[in-house]
Amino acid sequence: PKYSLCESMTASWKSMLSLLLVALCPVEAWFRDCFVLLEEPLQSPPFNDADIGKMLQYFRANFNINGTGAITASPGPTPALGPNQWGYAYHWMRDGALSIKALQRLARQDGLMIDKKDLDTVLEAYLAWIRRTHDKIGGDAAFSEPKWVINSGLPYTGQWCHPQTDGPALRASSLMMTAETMPERKRDIWELAKLDLNWLATGDDEKGTNVERLGCDLWEETRDSNFLWNRVVMRTALLDGSDFALQMGEQDLALTYRQAAETYIGNPWETHVEHSFWSSFAAECLTNADSPVGSTCAAYDKALDGAVILSFIHGRSARDLNGSMAAFPQPTSKLAAQTVKAYNKAFCDLYDVNKEDTKAGVPGVLYGRYRLDVYGSGRGNPWVLITASLASLFYQAAQLVGEGKKLSSEELQAWRSAFGERPWGSFSGSVESFIAAGDSVLFRLKHHIHQEDDMHLFEQIDRESGRQYNARDLTWSYAEVLSALLERSIALEGLAKSAWTMAI
Repeated sequence: PKYSLCESMTASWKSMLSLLLVALCPVEAWFRDCFVLLEEPLQSPPFNDADIGKMLQYFRANFNINGTGAITASPGPTPALGPNQWGYAYHWMRDGALSIKALQRLARQDGLMIDKKDLDTVLEAYLAWIRRTHDKIGGDAAFSEPKWVINSGLPYTGQWCHPQTDGPALRASSLMMTAETMPERKRDIWELAKLDLNWLATGDDEKGTNVERLGCDLWEETRDSNFLWNRVVMRTALLDGSDFALQMGEQDLALTYRQAAETYIGNPWETHVEHSFWSSFAAECLTNADSPVGSTCAAYDKALDGAVILSFIHGRSARDLNGSMAAFPQPTSKLAAQTVKAYNKAFCDLYDVNKEDTKAGVPGVLYGRYRLDVYGSGRGNPWVLITASLASLFYQAAQLVGEGKKLSSEELQAWRSAFGERPWGSFSGSVESFIAAGDSVLFRLKHHIHQEDDMHLFEQIDRESGRQYNARDLTWSYAEVLSALLERSIALEGLAKSAWTMAI
């Protein structure tokens, strides 16, 4: 942990500059947060091979439940919903799509014990589940209902926030990835993906499209038509769908998808930038709700929302990655740094566990959902999947630097400020420094997975006790932690390649 100017001054200097310190200490306290930054990457990954093997085993067990093709959100109890509740033993379209994508990415990584035949079985079952959804239900419900009963294959009929418009986009993205994994099935999988893409692009100039519908946010609590998370994943699906349609020789459809993305979504990042009154410190940061924030989001104080970090790592289309689209803010950008700074301050102020960890010198930080969250402890908690996604953001930044991106002086100062450093701080903006930032986050996360947990991941970490809480074996938690470790591996490969290139 970094010691403050106020703490490190000698007694003589304190005496000589007492008036200056009185003025400086409050200002310095404003800069400080509880993010503890490692000076260099860990020599060994934050999770070792045995840890990863256990997580992969638990993760895989949540796929193709009872041979249905469904992916359970969590088989564990959900005390946050009440005693004797197993409220996540359902298939969520969103969680399932993100998890099946993560599984496929992991399967492509050398050294991971994911059997190709087993993967094909899981994917075939997932495709069959989606086909039955359309055959059994049909109509709008096959796209807008988020939560599905696994044994019956029917939508959940209890009280729940719907419609949800991010599901079809994420499902389409998962199907396009599956088509690449199973090239012999590419055509018929593409036909399934088109159902979701056509739903997203459907509409006209008067009524708009389904991407503009009033729908629920990622946490299924508030309604709006312009959540950042929903908009970026829909934009990604439509742009990637446009490119995929070109591959399949469907030029007219490619144009339809691209025009829907450009006309009805545009650049969602531009309308989700908040200017706070302390703008000289944070300047601008990204928010999940439109700016100005709508009444329902304001009631929950969702201006700063962990969904934004997830938007960074799940919202990039292939066009963003190859540089042909300018809408997506890069993970190394000043805006990303200022967002991290604002979120560090928010979640450090909220959670005692962050403050205690920092006092003890535990690297990293834990993130949750939003300031007025009450789900779980009555006051909200840090979430495993959001914290892991922050690590992924840093590892993706490391990859970008490894590809040749050099931070401007303005970006570098923004990142130093985000990590609580002075303008002359040690954070250099190098590949190593961003990997160290990601390692810091995963280190603190791992610190709260106790030995008796045996690497089972839950949904939350109690804000006071630091113990994992609610929804043991949450599938999405595994997807994000394992994906973060994969992003780390890719960043390290880039670092090694760069070092080899410099050596020759």
